[in-house]
Amino acid sequence: MTIQRKPAKKKKLRLTVVVPCLFFFVGTIILYIVNALSISRYLSNNHVPDESLAGVANIPLTNPRRAESSVLDNKVLPTMESTPLNNKKNGELPQWIQNYVKWHKEMREKFPGKALLEDPNAPPVLVRTCLGICGGLHDRIGQLPLDLYVANQTSRVLLIKWIKPQPIEEFLVPSGDLDWTFPPGVPGWGTDCQPLNKCMKQVRENIPEAPTNVGGVRSDIVSHDAFLTEHIHMLNEGSLKNIKQVRFQILGHLQEPALDKRLQALGEMDPLHSSPLFGAIFHLFFQPHAAIQAQINDVMSDYQLIPGEYSVVHCRVRHPKTFKEEFVDKEGVPINADKIGLPFRDEMKEAQVKIANHAIQCLNTLPEAQGNRIYFMSDSSDLVRYMTRDLFNTTYIQ
Repeated sequence: MTIQRKPAKKKKLRLTVVVPCLFFFVGTIILYIVNALSISRYLSNNHVPDESLAGVANIPLTNPRRAESSVLDNKVLPTMESTPLNNKKNGELPQWIQNYVKWHKEMREKFPGKALLEDPNAPPVLVRTCLGICGGLHDRIGQLPLDLYVANQTSRVLLIKWIKPQPIEEFLVPSGDLDWTFPPGVPGWGTDCQPLNKCMKQVRENIPEAPTNVGGVRSDIVSHDAFLTEHIHMLNEGSLKNIKQVRFQILGHLQEPALDKRLQALGEMDPLHSSPLFGAIFHLFFQPHAAIQAQINDVMSDYQLIPGEYSVVHCRVRHPKTFKEEFVDKEGVPINADKIGLPFRDEMKEAQVKIANHAIQCLNTLPEAQGNRIYFMSDSSDLVRYMTRDLFNTTYIQ
C-alpha cells in the first residue's frame, strides 16, 4: 500500500480554519508557568473587575502478532468488538485503552529499564519523539489518543523521548500505571553526546522513523485516513515489521476525524477528542514534575484559586492557521503572526476580539462552568490587556 499524494505544484500560502480557542488544558497552564507568562485578572460572568492578575478503514483493535508472542503468554488482548464500551461517564476510559495500559504495565515490569529495548524477548517499542523544534505543547503531547491507538494496533510499547529543549521528564512525569519514560543510556538514542544538535543527529541516523505527516510532506497527503492505514501497515506487515525500536511523529489533530470515525465503526460512540475522555487520557499519562507542581501551587495560593471553582479560556490567535485568510501589512506583505504577532488594530483587532468573545461565550454554556471565575489567557498580550483591562461593557459577556 502506498500513500496517495497530490501532484507537485507551485506552493501557495492558504490558511485553513482550526479551532483557535482551547478551554482549560492542564498542559497549557504548565507551559505558561514554565515560560513565566502572566495570567490575566479574572473576568466574571457579567463584568470586568478591577483586580489584575499577573471513508473509514475498519481495523479491529487487535493484532495477530499478540497471539504469537511468548511475551504475552499467548493471551490476545481483548478486541474492541469483544469488550462493549458502555456507561463511560465522567471521563471513564474505554475498555480497549484500559486493556492496553494493563498490558503496557506488565511489559514494563517484565522488562525493566534498558531490557525493554535490548532483551530479544521484549515486545517492540514505538517512541513518540521530539528531537528539535516540534511546535508548541499541543503538537508535542496533544496527540495522545492517536498515540494509544497506533501503539495498540501495532502491539508496541509506547514511550516518549524529547531531546530539545529538555527531556519531557523535566516538566511532566508518569501519573500512574502508564510508564512512558524512555530508559536512560540506550545506545543510539542521544547517548553520551553534546551539544544537543549532535544528540538529535545521533537519533536520526540510528533509529528508523515511521511515516510522518510533519513538515512539508503534510501538504502532499490526500487522505489522512489512508496515511494512517499505511502507517499501521508498515509497522505490522511492511518494512518496519521486524524493527524493534521505531520512532514516530504524527500531528494527531490532523487525524482526529479519521480516528474518531475508525473508533465509531468499531463501536466506540464517545469521541476521544471533544469530550472529557481527552482530559482523562491526559491525566492517564501525565502529572507535573514536583518543581512544576510547586510553581502551580504558588500561583494557586497567590490568586486563591480553588480547584473546580474557576475556569480558563485560552485564545491562540497568533497560530498560523487561526484565520481563513492571511493578514498583510501596509505594503501587502503577509504578516508572520506566529513570529512577530498581529498588530492590534483595524480588522486584525476585530478578528481577535471576536475570537475571544466567542470563546468566553462558549465557556459560559458549559454547566460545570456556571458561577466560576474566568481567567483569560492568550498568546497576544494586546488581546489580554484589552479583554481584561480596557473592556468595560457590562453586557459584553452574555
